[in-house]
Amino acid sequence: MAGMRDGRIGAWLQLLRAPNLFTVPGDPLAGFLLALAGTAGASFPVERALAAAGASLMLYCAGLVHNDLCDFQEDCRERPTRPLPSGRISRSAAAIAYALFALGGVGLAWTNGKSSLTVAVILVLNIVAYNRYAKRIAVIGPLNMGLCRGLSVLVGASALGWPAVGHPAVVVGAAIVTAYIAAVTSIASRETAVGRVGARRNLPACILAFCFAFFILPGLHPLPNDLGVWAFVLLCGWGVVWAAWCAVRLGGTPAPRAVQQNIGRLIRGLLIVQAAFCCLCPWPGLPVAAILVAFWPLSWLVGRWFYAS
Repeated sequence: MAGMRDGRIGAWLQLLRAPNLFTVPGDPLAGFLLALAGTAGASFPVERALAAAGASLMLYCAGLVHNDLCDFQEDCRERPTRPLPSGRISRSAAAIAYALFALGGVGLAWTNGKSSLTVAVILVLNIVAYNRYAKRIAVIGPLNMGLCRGLSVLVGASALGWPAVGHPAVVVGAAIVTAYIAAVTSIASRETAVGRVGARRNLPACILAFCFAFFILPGLHPLPNDLGVWAFVLLCGWGVVWAAWCAVRLGGTPAPRAVQQNIGRLIRGLLIVQAAFCCLCPWPGLPVAAILVAFWPLSWLVGRWFYAS
């Protein structure tokens, strides 16, 4: 495994933050199933769901490659072992990959209709805005990053048309993902310096606890059945406890390596959030949720060899 990590394939897996890739398809799948659950008598168009998942995954990869292209000079000074500064991947190859990923993602979204195409284009614009301008701006940068993942949820819902994008459960689900990732990104801003993370370490757990309550208390979304109810509640609890455990580990003055490890854990926690949302769809919500939960150990295993932040 160490040999592959140091080779050309390993360089691309590092560039694409391999552990995080497992967390990407769940965004559009959650949005798709939240929208499907709100459409009475709707069938499950597998090809649309897969196209949405593929589009989000390709756009995510495009964003990661573009991020390292934008940070090339800074990485040469501060992180010279990364794939581009070390020369294991040339900037020209990365630029071609960025273009192919972006065009492929937008093209796949287009197969699901004009609504998906529009959301995908907006997502690309948000990715570029974050990488080029917003990432170093307090508050705005983390919100911009969170919005990229929230729009990924909408890529899934938009596969069922514009009315699905505006469904209350879809809007709240996208808002939860946006706020959660914004909080994690805020913590990640401290990952290269020794210092206190402060109260921001509690934000992911607090956001999940507060936002999940909107699904449970006012009955924002009709819970499908007893098994779905229990699965949703258990996953919600797991997500909050996981984020709280990461907050405890970020207490005091953690070393940069400890911050980076917990950022990876918090990103992996997004799988729990996505799986919980999927449980709100009677079919095939529970099987999809089970697949997303199964991605957890795979992401953890790959995370032992490749960095996630």
